[in-house]
Amino acid sequence: MLAFEIGNTFITLAVISKILYTVRGVSSVRPGGADDRLVFEFEGESCVVNEPFGDNSRYWIGPAFPERSNLDARQLQQAFERHTGTIRRFMNAMFRRKKA
Repeated sequence: MLAFEIGNTFITLAVISKILYTVRGVSSVRPGGADDRLVFEFEGESCVVNEPFGDNSRYWIGPAFPERSNLDARQLQQAFERHTGTIRRFMNAMFRRKKA
């Protein structure tokens, strides 16, 4: 898998940065420019957190130059799948409370 998308409604760039740093091989997470909200290195390759058109409901996470990349982004995607944000924890707690 070269890249993946995540919704950006309930996640901040600061949280995305923290999640990225949990992945072995990620370094130098920093603000980007234009539609690239964050730039970082993953396994020695330049990568981005891109918000297409600068106004989208999703972030695209993958190599900065996908046309010449052989990156496997599965480790990155799995880190985001493991993340349970504040909203999800709140909703889970409310659901459990109603059942009791």
